[in-house]
Amino acid sequence: MDALVFTEETETSPPRLLVVDDDEVMARRLSEAMDKRGFDADYALNLTEAQKRIDEMRPSYAVVDLRVGRENGLDLITPLKSAVPDCRVLILSGYATPANAVSAIRLGALDVLVKPANAEEIVEAFQAADGGRAPAPTTPTDIDFAERDHVRRVLHERDWNVTESARALGMHRRTLQRVLRRWGIVPPGEETSLLS
Repeated sequence: MDALVFTEETETSPPRLLVVDDDEVMARRLSEAMDKRGFDADYALNLTEAQKRIDEMRPSYAVVDLRVGRENGLDLITPLKSAVPDCRVLILSGYATPANAVSAIRLGALDVLVKPANAEEIVEAFQAADGGRAPAPTTPTDIDFAERDHVRRVLHERDWNVTESARALGMHRRTLQRVLRRWGIVPPGEETSLLS
């Protein structure tokens, strides 16, 4: 006789969350940060892998990058909602435009957050849409430091060229500039142009 597999969450089990991003370092770190915040998180690096994870774990929450390699993350919303109709989906995008937001919301996403959104912002977005039922942050995490280190490393590898770094990070140059301003990171030689 085959073993029975229960996919429904119980009152005491943490809600399952799927992170879909082609950047393995960021996907793993965000999953770890969400684990620390009361979720049972896993990640996938492409849409095929994501579909397998959806079938296996039936996530109640999902954080999906708009651009997963050459694939469109919006293509994952319908399969997510088909598998788990009340799955709460957030789209992350370095190119958050009104058109992207409208498309995502029409397909059933809660919202589009500008990358790099941190774990706190993601939890807050889920809580806002969930009437406060999403897990509350429980412990501090190093995700902000990890994101900053990753961005600094990409900048350093590209000789602090903001345009090339933004491309490598999959975001618009202005988005990267805003992130750097928020974090207080100023590439050498761009002290005036970046802060203006």
